[in-house]
Amino acid sequence: MRHIVLASLLLAWAVAGSNGLNFENQRPLGDDPSPSPAPPPSPEPQPPKPPSPEPSPPAPSPEPSPPEPPSPSPQPSPPAPPAPSPQPSPPEPPSPSPEPPTPSPEPPAPSPEPPTPPAPAPQPPSPDTWLTKRHEPGYCAMYGICGRRKDGDVLNCANNTQAQAASDELAHKLQATCPTLWAEQGGAAGRYCCTAQQIDKLAGDTGKVAPFTVGCPACLHNFVQLWCFLSCSSDQATFTNVTQVQLAADNNATAVKEIDVWTSTEFSSSLYDSCKDVKFGAANLPAMNFMGGGAQNGQEWLEFLGEVKDKRVPPVGSPFQQNFNPTGNSTPPGITLAVGKMASCGDPLFLCSCADCPVAPGCSIPTPGPPPESRTCRAGAISCWDLTLLLTYIALVAGTQTDGMHPFGSQLQHARFSSVQLLSLSRHHLCSGTGRMAALYSKSELVTAIPFVACLVFDDIEP
Repeated sequence: MRHIVLASLLLAWAVAGSNGLNFENQRPLGDDPSPSPAPPPSPEPQPPKPPSPEPSPPAPSPEPSPPEPPSPSPQPSPPAPPAPSPQPSPPEPPSPSPEPPTPSPEPPAPSPEPPTPPAPAPQPPSPDTWLTKRHEPGYCAMYGICGRRKDGDVLNCANNTQAQAASDELAHKLQATCPTLWAEQGGAAGRYCCTAQQIDKLAGDTGKVAPFTVGCPACLHNFVQLWCFLSCSSDQATFTNVTQVQLAADNNATAVKEIDVWTSTEFSSSLYDSCKDVKFGAANLPAMNFMGGGAQNGQEWLEFLGEVKDKRVPPVGSPFQQNFNPTGNSTPPGITLAVGKMASCGDPLFLCSCADCPVAPGCSIPTPGPPPESRTCRAGAISCWDLTLLLTYIALVAGTQTDGMHPFGSQLQHARFSSVQLLSLSRHHLCSGTGRMAALYSKSELVTAIPFVACLVFDDIEP
């Protein structure tokens, strides 16, 4: 009986549980259907749990007791309202990975292109384009600036063209830098073989010499005139010949590399003479040591000025080689020696100091004349002056009467003596102790000094 009751209770509990599950899954009527939320992400699979142990067999039931009356079956409880559906939570941002992402493999480098062949070297200019063919008055061997060296210094153009009239700019700069050349070439009516750009370069280069020639304006004037004449003379081609050219480093233009220049000896000597004695005051040395390399004559100075800077250390000098009065090269037909006018260091317009120009007017030291002839009066072995002092002393002593202190005076009053006897007597009294004592007692300073002088004189006189 007890087994039947237990079985009925288990059956009722199972029916009630299945009804409750059905009520939870049902939705009340009249509610608007709402979209079902997206299912949450499925959790990772869990490892299977170990199987639960089998239930132990039931213990033997005791002896059956008398059956109890059946209890009323429990009433089913009303269904619980459905639980609200959970809102989907926003997905969490992915945590940064501790390691940087592995870069994607670079695309394969393109195959190298074949190297471009180097540009062909520029061909040297034809000699027909730069040779100085016409060595005639009114023609130039160089004109203008064509390019620059690697160090930035400018290079003249090899251009055997006619001299050109001066532009307003060139005229203004020539009057400021080369006034003597401007006047010699006829001013605005003349023609020139230079440009305003060349005059700017010339003024800058010659200005570097000014500190060495402060005491001699003539030297500085002649130095500037030299380069004005060589660069701008309308007859430049008559004393200049271009022998080599080069390609400018900045534009590959044909520029001068070497020239020959012919000058007269008078031209170079007058230039050198105006500067050879100039002193550089800061160092108290000849200025020629700095601006002429210690040249000893005009030709050496021109050779120093014309040497290209590439041959010097440090590289200071001419941007191209200038050979003055070359001896190894043949002189082209039509070449004549350059003859220019140079101012003397004694020129009143450019007067130098006497220290820098000893030959200037008023600076030469007159030659001393012969010494004057000595005219002396002598009386035998003694001079007239000594004799005068002696006779003066004798007269003073003879005129003094002092209680026998001067016996020589009393003797003169009673006798006459010859000159030899007088000298002998004078020697006796002057060089004796009595004469010296008498001199010491005399009140006259002259009489005091004469005995000692006369004693020395008479020591060499024999009566």
